[in-house]
Amino acid sequence: MNCDLSREPNGIVFKFRGQTRVHDIRSANAAFHSDCNFEKLSYSIWDFTDADLAEIKIGDMVVLAAEDLGAARTNRSHELALIAKNQHTLSLLKYYLDICSRHNSSWSFRICETEADSRKWIESESKGQTA
Repeated sequence: MNCDLSREPNGIVFKFRGQTRVHDIRSANAAFHSDCNFEKLSYSIWDFTDADLAEIKIGDMVVLAAEDLGAARTNRSHELALIAKNQHTLSLLKYYLDICSRHNSSWSFRICETEADSRKWIESESKGQTA
């Protein structure tokens, strides 16, 4: 898997690099969904800045969205930040978000340009839920 995984007290961060296939993302998803604290994780950051997703097709995003829609039944409140700059990657992520939105996912999503931006958004979402 071309991915570094970092666990944090309330979340998890995935940083993909190099040639990334749908199998790599599904493997990260499996690690995410099977984390012993999954139900308590309030956020995840998926950083595709250094990843090449050229081999991933738009249809592959349906499977990834389905996995997360199923996982949302166990962890109903979660902020998922996606980081990307490449146009192909952004198109894939927007399609994924569209699927999740159409199926009324309970999770909050945001595409961000940097990890710092994603952390600001997660913090603002967390404050909004406690207010």
